[in-house]
Order: sequence, then structure tokens, then C-alpha cells
Amino acid sequence: MTAVVPFRLVRGNPRWVPIALGIVVLFAGLVSAWNLARAGYSPFYSTAARSMSESWRAFAFGALDPGGSVTLDKLSGFLIPQAISARLFGFHAWSIALPQVIEGMVTVAASYVVATRWRGYRVGLLAAAATATTPLFASMFGHVMEDGLLTMSLALAFLCWQSSVRSGRMLPLLFAALWVAIGFQAKMMQAWIILPALAIGYLVAAPHPLLVRIRRVLIAGVVAALLSLSWMTAIQLVPAADRPYIDGSTNNTTYSMVFGYNGLNRIIPNLVPGAVGDRPASSTSPPPTVQHLAPIGDTAAQPGDRVDKLVVPYYLTQIGWLYPLALAGVVLGLVRRRHGGVDDAPPATTDRIERATVVTLGVWLVTGAALLTFARIPHTAYMAAIGFQLAVLAAMGLSQAIRLHRAGVRLVLPLLVLVQVAWTSVVLLTFPRSPPFVLPVVLALGVGSAGVLILRRRAGRFVLSAAVAASLFAPTVWTLWTLSVSDEGSASDAYAGPRFDRGQGIPPKLLADQQQWLVGAPFRTAPDPHLTAAQRDLVGYLRARRPSVGPLLTTEIWGQATPYILEAGLDVAPMGGFSGQVPHPTIAQLGERQASGSLRFVLLESPGHRADAGGRIPFGLRVLHSSHSFAAAAWVRADCSLVPQTRFETEGHRLVGEDLYDCTLG
Repeated sequence: MTAVVPFRLVRGNPRWVPIALGIVVLFAGLVSAWNLARAGYSPFYSTAARSMSESWRAFAFGALDPGGSVTLDKLSGFLIPQAISARLFGFHAWSIALPQVIEGMVTVAASYVVATRWRGYRVGLLAAAATATTPLFASMFGHVMEDGLLTMSLALAFLCWQSSVRSGRMLPLLFAALWVAIGFQAKMMQAWIILPALAIGYLVAAPHPLLVRIRRVLIAGVVAALLSLSWMTAIQLVPAADRPYIDGSTNNTTYSMVFGYNGLNRIIPNLVPGAVGDRPASSTSPPPTVQHLAPIGDTAAQPGDRVDKLVVPYYLTQIGWLYPLALAGVVLGLVRRRHGGVDDAPPATTDRIERATVVTLGVWLVTGAALLTFARIPHTAYMAAIGFQLAVLAAMGLSQAIRLHRAGVRLVLPLLVLVQVAWTSVVLLTFPRSPPFVLPVVLALGVGSAGVLILRRRAGRFVLSAAVAASLFAPTVWTLWTLSVSDEGSASDAYAGPRFDRGQGIPPKLLADQQQWLVGAPFRTAPDPHLTAAQRDLVGYLRARRPSVGPLLTTEIWGQATPYILEAGLDVAPMGGFSGQVPHPTIAQLGERQASGSLRFVLLESPGHRADAGGRIPFGLRVLHSSHSFAAAAWVRADCSLVPQTRFETEGHRLVGEDLYDCTLG
């Protein structure tokens, strides 16, 4: 068994290396945190984060409301850092977005460690720079999204896998399984896309006999699965009467929610029974669902349905600038190097382990790319599934080309630079709102450095720096766009840079604002959301008559409950879950709660206020009503008393399109 000498990632390197790494990591944190105070709220998930910060019951079960009547339609692990931060610093847009900034900085540092272990600190710094200047990451890590924790977790899982392969120890491999499980809590089955790559890489490169490698891979896989399923299983084991109803399911089970509603049923309908959205066996029409109404200027809904989405300009500007370098990283990374040449890595690191690192990253990239190609992408942040691999492989490709050039293979590096410049030029020319100064700079740096590299056998640091700058300049510009006050993405839409416009009727003024790069003051505070005067009047009326048990208010749909929970932390319980299809509470349960006194006030939509059987539109999301929600509303109207708004309105403030009912018996 080949001994593997542990590599000192900081000690033994030049003194400027940790300083340079610190600058890159701080840059990543700065661009994500620049507009942190205005990061905004994701209406559904931020409401749950507020509930989890107010109630330990909601925290434990991942409930949408503080009283814990219904869970999210996803596992809530990604909200735990947000809820903890809100408990420590108060509930603000910046406090719940802060954990994602930290996750981004950790991801950048992880890319440095992975690449440095591969072939030295120069590759590590280049990988960190490529990760920090990935535009999608800059926006995503500055907002409240589940993809931030997922991306960091899988990066750390790969890092632990690399440690296990290099050292031959089992413990780092188990830590890799742990990080995959943490990623599962963040975004469920999407975390498992890394498992085939880790398994293949370990079987190829671990310094053990084949049977030992197979046994360890199986053990790690079982550990990853058990830890992934632990939280949802623990929730499921709690008696249904003592826990919230599981949203995303019609049978109140976490497995239907995770593997059906959020997983396999999106590919094969009705595969996992009990998931919301399944067609009844006797039905030929699709069930009610949730319509995501894209905000003005958002064109993600169109390219997200295409098979060629990975080369659509809308996504290329967020994640695809370094495709040629990443491809070169796979090809050139498999080239056997000569020990004793120009190298920063210790000679004890075997070629087999180095090539296995490249293979594993490549398999992980291909797996993620295949998933993104054939799945519908409702949000740009989904593209983060391939961001880490692209950045690290791109650094490997460029650094390996530089090594070959120094070893006397003169054409590889200039040709790679020219291909990268040509690719960048294509992206810029096909993107109608590219800043005009970017292309000339890229051409000058790229063509100029390539020309010198062709003519001269030995290239100085200035020329090599120009070649690197030509590759990273365009994504850096898009990344720096997140500093702009006009468009740095949002809590529901990770996007950096000027918007893509194909004539979707976007107002000219909005497009003009998005085109401008207007940098505001960093960390500028923004006012927290607050209830309207009519809503405050309603809350005052409810508090004066609150029942001794049960929520302050029950609402017909979650969008009605959101402002009261998100902005005031009130115990308001929605019916029907995210989709409106969840059969909770049932009509029988409504009657039981009315009899026990735990159901008093219910807020319904006014019948004449519905349009196309759709609910009110909270934060750009329209919730369609199901037969259950209609039946529940009909029961309330029949068994409860309408409360005239004159009883709680003051100074003419009235609720629009909503009616309050009092379900007190007698």
C-alpha cells in the first residue's frame, strides 16, 4: 500500500499564499454581502424560518407556522442556519441571509483545498478565484436559498473523499457521507448526485485491495443513506396527532413528500403513492397545482424547459463562462506529469490519485449536467449543481496547460487561451445586454497573451497573468454586478449581471435600470416589512378575543398567513399547505376544533375576489384551490359567522378581498 504524505496547505508555502487566499475568500463574501440588508425574503421559506426562530416545535419539525400545524413541502434543513441566525440577531433580511454568505466563503475555501491537494497552491488559488467569480454563486450565496447549504455540503463531501483517498483512512470517507446527508437535508435527493462519482473515484484510487475498497464504499453508502433519512424518519415516527401534517403529501408521510412530490414523481407520475400532484386513477385531467408567476424581467421559465439549457445565454452568463477550460481540465488533468519538474505538489502524491480526482470531478459534473439537461429548471439557482466542479476543473485545465508550456509543449496553452477567448466572445455577442467594454478587454488580453506565448518559448508572469485575466474577466464583471443596487438577484431568483431580454414586454425603464451598474453603499439597511394598517387593526381585534387554545387565526391559504407570520411572528395557521391540495385540516377536524374552542377566527377570500379559481397572489405566487380547500371554505361559511369589518376597522382601513369569520359556538 502506497504511503501518502499529508500535504501542508499553508505551512511551507510562500508567505503571500494565505494572504492571497484570504483576499479571494473575503472578495467572495464581500460581493455576496454587499446588498445583504436588502436581500429580501422568500415568501414561503422565509415565513417558515421566522416560525422556526419563534417556536421550538416549528424548529424541530420544519413547520410553516409557529404553532406547527403543517410542515414545509420540503425538508427544512436549509432553514436551520437561518432560524438560528434569526434567534441570535433578530429576524431581518440580512440575518437570515448571513448564513448563506458564510456557506459561500466556505465553498471558495474548499475549492482551494481540493485543487491545492491536487497539484499545489497555484492551482488552489486559481480554483478559489474561479469559484469566487462564478456569477451565480455571488448572487445565490447572498440570498435565502436552499442551494447554498447544498453546494457547500457537497464541496466539503468531495474534500473529505479526497482526504480519505490520499490517506487511506476510513474516517474521512464517513465524514464525506455525513456531508452528503447534510446536503440531503438541504435539498433532498439532489444531494445524492455526487455519490456515483465518489464511489467510482474511491474504487479507482484508494490505496487498499479491491475487496476492502468495495466494502468501504458500501459502508459509506449505507451511512450516507441512513443519515440522509434520519431526520425525516424521526419525524414520521412521531404519532400523527402529535406532529404537523406533512405538506407535499396526501397521506401525511415524509417519504411521499421527499421521494414522490419532490423526487421521482416529477419524472414518472404516480410512481410514489401519496404525493401531492398525483392524478387520481380515474381522472384524465391534471389536478390543481401551483403556478409560479415569474416576476417582470425574469425569463428563467422559458429556457428552464429546454433540453439545451446548458448552452442558453441566459444560463451561460451565470455558470458557463469556463466550459472550455473545464473540458481541458478533464483531458489535460489525466496527463501523467513528470516528478521533479515545475510543480508545487509533493512528489509523494501519486499520479493515480491525481487522475482519480479529475475523474471523480468529471463524473460528478456529467451526472449533474445530465440531471439539469433533462429536468425542468424553475430557478436559476439549480445550476449551482455544476458550479463547483466547473470552477475546480477549469483551474486544473489552465494550470496544466501552463505546466506543459513550461515543459516545452508550446502550443497547448496559447490554443487553449484562444479557444477560451472565442467561447467568451460568442457568449458576449449572443447576449444582447453585454457591457460594451468587456469584449475588447477580453480580446486584447487573450489574443495578446496567446500571441506572445506562441512566439516565445518562455513566458513571464505578466503574460501568464494576462492569459488568466482573459479567462476570468467576463465572469468577474458579471460577479461584480451584484454590487449594483439595480439588480443583484432576489431571494427567489439568483442572478448576477444584466438581464437577458428577448422582447418579453419588459418596461424600458426597468431594463435601463438593470443595464446600469450603480454601486450603492455596502450593508445599507432596509426597513423590515410591516403589516398594513388594516392588518394591524385585525390583529388588535383578534388578540382581544384570542381563545385559550389554538392559533390566533386560521387562513384559507398560506399566502394569507404569510404577512402575519413573516412580519409579526404571529401564530397563524394556514389550511391546505403550499399547493392547497393537502387534506389538512379535514372537515371533521374543523368541527372537532370548533367544538373544543381551538378554532375561532378564520380568514377566507371573498368569493367575488377569486379569478380563474385562483387565490390571491402573495409575492408573485398564485395558489390554485383544490376541491378540499373549496370544501373547507364552504364549511366555514356555513358553520361560522361573518364578522363585519366595521367591528375592527379604524379610520377607514379595510381588508381587500378577505372576510373574517368567527366560529365560536353559541
